Amino acid sequence: MSRCLPHQAYVSRSLFFRLETWYTKELGEQLVAADGLAMGLLGLLITRQDEAIFDTWCQDQLPFYDAVVCLDGSTNSATAEIAARYAPRLIYLHERDFEILHKTDHGLRRIVQAEITRRFGPGHWIMCCHVDEFCYHDPRKIMALAERQGYDLVSWFSPHFYPHPAERTDWPVRQTWPVPHRHRYYHWGHVNTGFPWIEDRLYRDGPGVVWDNHTHGSVRPHGLQRAAPFHPIFCHYKVIATNLDWYELVGNRTYYEHHWVGLEHRTGLAFPVQCLDDLFVTAVPNYHICDRFDGFFSQPWNLGEEFRPDPERHPLLFPVPSELRTKTEDVSSVPTSRPLDSGVVRRRRIAIGPENPAFGSWNWLGVDLGQALAQPYDVEFFRDSIPGTDLLIFIKFLPAVETLRDLRQRSRIVYCPVDLYGSAAELDGDWERLRCCDLIVSHSQSLLPYLQSYAPTISLDHHLKYVVPTRNQVIDSGSILWVGERSNLAPVVAWVNAHRLPADLIVLTNAPLQTTPTELGFQTPELVQVVPWSPESHREWLMRCRAAIDIKGQDFRAHHKPPAKALDFLASGIPLAMPHDSGPAQHLREQLGFELAAPDDLERWLSPDYALACQRFGRRLTQSHSLDYLSQRWNELLADLLRPV
Repeated sequence: MSRCLPHQAYVSRSLFFRLETWYTKELGEQLVAADGLAMGLLGLLITRQDEAIFDTWCQDQLPFYDAVVCLDGSTNSATAEIAARYAPRLIYLHERDFEILHKTDHGLRRIVQAEITRRFGPGHWIMCCHVDEFCYHDPRKIMALAERQGYDLVSWFSPHFYPHPAERTDWPVRQTWPVPHRHRYYHWGHVNTGFPWIEDRLYRDGPGVVWDNHTHGSVRPHGLQRAAPFHPIFCHYKVIATNLDWYELVGNRTYYEHHWVGLEHRTGLAFPVQCLDDLFVTAVPNYHICDRFDGFFSQPWNLGEEFRPDPERHPLLFPVPSELRTKTEDVSSVPTSRPLDSGVVRRRRIAIGPENPAFGSWNWLGVDLGQALAQPYDVEFFRDSIPGTDLLIFIKFLPAVETLRDLRQRSRIVYCPVDLYGSAAELDGDWERLRCCDLIVSHSQSLLPYLQSYAPTISLDHHLKYVVPTRNQVIDSGSILWVGERSNLAPVVAWVNAHRLPADLIVLTNAPLQTTPTELGFQTPELVQVVPWSPESHREWLMRCRAAIDIKGQDFRAHHKPPAKALDFLASGIPLAMPHDSGPAQHLREQLGFELAAPDDLERWLSPDYALACQRFGRRLTQSHSLDYLSQRWNELLADLLRPV
């Protein structure tokens, strides 16, 4: 186990794991291999000239593992000297002591895998470690989850952290901090997937699992059979040193000077770096979202906080301890006030409208957004007369193009076209008004290709509104719930008339009190109950129903509807069924990583497993889609628009 042992000696895995026994809350029992011996978690680490971060990584990440076998290719002794402080848990090897045919991803890991097997035997879980990657989720808990569900490979989400211009001001102080404290901004949304980059990292050793001698650009051994469908997170810090000698500029890319020299797949930065300021970026190629990290990922792709390390066992390096904070650290937010000529500071003014309580989009978005923004800004609502303010937010309806052109002379214009356009031709016909907008905020990801040619456009989901606390138990009886405008009922009626639901249907809509199911077109009125909608009745039925259903039409407007109701159902922990080809179902699958059950797949829709999956996803939504969180995103967008040119 230790380099101080004779070369031919090693600690057997049975002895080692009797000494290093561990238990997981996930399984509630010790994990064991097929032969009955304790199963371990081992790190496979290759490194070269990474002494700038090696000590930080060992302090923070080494406690996750029973042992880490490290193969170093450095040309100096700095890494070896650091490694000596972490023996015997860190087992240090150097490339010069081995015959390595090809110094590739597979060629080097093949050496380390052989050492792991020689020292501890086969059959353990192995994590491919990099010293610039810090686990957000506990690999022990992830290993236990994968083992329980029968998977042998887990790929991890890898949000990429880069220095940000907001961190440049106090850089003389910040550069003395550990790397995970220096950089707080991460990039994701890889090539519009809606997810971070994904990396193969954790695998179960077994018969037929091998690394070859030559493959590069792949961190997955051959012979694995079942990849897990879930993805935990590690933070990848792309810039661990700001010494320009550490980088090599080649064309429009910047490579790490000492990494994978002479190989086609070299690692580095996807943009040119010629001076220190070039390392501080707001955007990087192929990633369209940059967010600030303040201790946790409020994103729907976050597997869950229950898989984080237990603080008492492993206090992670983030969030930044208070003693490392400076007054200038949080300079990312733009001041929401500006000085007048007299020196008196006034708050920026925002107007939101036109007020129209008859539309759900106004009640859902306009009112709540205005209240959420009232603290940093002076907010007012308008109906007919448009006030002169620093910024105008139009919900659903825009004024005439002449009015917009006049307003744009003195105000920034933001437009939210919620459920407005009935066809692509209708949208294109509105090009003059759309081009008057400084920003379009679409609540439907699928509308972006239609809008973004006319004005800067982003997609932002509605916040959760009609929700109850996420369920923590499975309800196996009760009614099926549908909620919506009466004008959207036709496809629901057609579907229910063609299929038999497994329970009575509650139709919660804006129909008059005495409306009957027959009047709405239902052919089995005895199985349908029509209930007038109100916020109170909505939440009451969320508490009572067994499951929910939503059927959209096939027209342009229906296909591009935002997934607001679906998010509310799921945040409440209610098993929701929706046809897979509907716009909201596609959004949940492609942007948020959740596959809804189809309404004709009763076995999945009403299963306990699906109910629990909806609850887990719902708990994540209560963070990532809360009004507080999404209003912060709004504030960032508006701050950028109001930034002085």
